[in-house]
Amino acid sequence: MATINFGKVKLVHRGQYDPTVEYSAGDIVSYGSTSGDTGGAFQHSNPTFIYKGKTAKTGSHPYVQTRFGITTLGIHTSIIDLEIESSENPGGDHRSYAVEGLSFVHSEYYPPSTRVIKVEPTNSSTVKLTLSKNSRNGSELSNETIVVGSCRLANRYDLIRNEVDWDCYSDTFTFRGEWDANGTYEPGNIVVRYGQSYICKAATGAGTTFFADLSVPTNGDPAVLGPCTTRTAADPFWDYLDNWDTYMVGDMGCEKQNKISLIPNSNPVDWKGHPFIKPPSWGQNTGVGSYYPGGTT
Repeated sequence: MATINFGKVKLVHRGQYDPTVEYSAGDIVSYGSTSGDTGGAFQHSNPTFIYKGKTAKTGSHPYVQTRFGITTLGIHTSIIDLEIESSENPGGDHRSYAVEGLSFVHSEYYPPSTRVIKVEPTNSSTVKLTLSKNSRNGSELSNETIVVGSCRLANRYDLIRNEVDWDCYSDTFTFRGEWDANGTYEPGNIVVRYGQSYICKAATGAGTTFFADLSVPTNGDPAVLGPCTTRTAADPFWDYLDNWDTYMVGDMGCEKQNKISLIPNSNPVDWKGHPFIKPPSWGQNTGVGSYYPGGTT
């Protein structure tokens, strides 16, 4: 009897993304603030991705990674052989070193728009990259450092999804209900405070460490930053540590102790009379000022 192999017939959640694990079509991973190599990029969510690549790979990230290697750069060449350290490609699968069509090459000898159009592993420590443009060097250069990653804007690398191997399965947020001063919150957590909802963009909670200016202001001396520890979770309403963003605006139900009132006179807050007329004083003789309407001395 003939055997038919259907392959993977259902989606499989593989947990948090791990660059050393091989993924195949239908695998779902979480890739957020706890994955270890996001660099703070995922401040608002812990998204999940589904692998759609035609072949199984190790080290293929849901986002384009920035890496570097050493090469001997030929004259006006569009092909480079990069020697790479194992730490630069922890999965060991050099097919994942760059994303064809989405990774860029950053070097003083290549235009900023130079893309990687083909990735070919040659051995355990070298990968051949075919580029969209030729280098501008007039002589051969040895031990030249080449950076491969997403496009760079104003000294920052853009955040680009690896749409060749992955699709976004969901942008995951976690609703935590009313904000709790004793709670611990991670990026992507949503809380309600005074009728409005806020989304956490930096971890906060009792014992969270942040850096603050501990120096005594002097004449132009630089600030001295030192570690401080929070006793409670940062209040999203005041957000003095910039841990939260507004998620949805509602009615501002500010508590009384957070209200600022302008009292135009010294009368009690619950005094119902005219604001410029003092209340009567009580003693053996009750008296009011003659200016009180209908009053006598």
